Amino acid sequence: MKTKNETATTQQLQDAITWRILELTWRRVHRLDVQVDDEQIQVRGQATSYYVKQLAIRAVLDVIGTNPAQRVQIDIDAPAVPSPAPAY
Repeated sequence: MKTKNETATTQQLQDAITWRILELTWRRVHRLDVQVDDEQIQVRGQATSYYVKQLAIRAVLDVIGTNPAQRVQIDIDAPAVPSPAPAY
């Protein structure tokens, strides 16, 4: 069972990740959902572009660092980039 401090720390981490994603992407990740527990961090949402998805990943790394204690799962959908029309 989690103590009050562990719960607060988990909530603080969740809030920090959410805020940093919103800030760095200028709120261009819609339906953003960040879940943090002892084993993993899950980030879900829909980005307006692939670049915004990359910014969201960068935002997560800004908060947790490059060697996180938990497993990180990013499930942010981004629109597919259309292939260029063939030149004839």
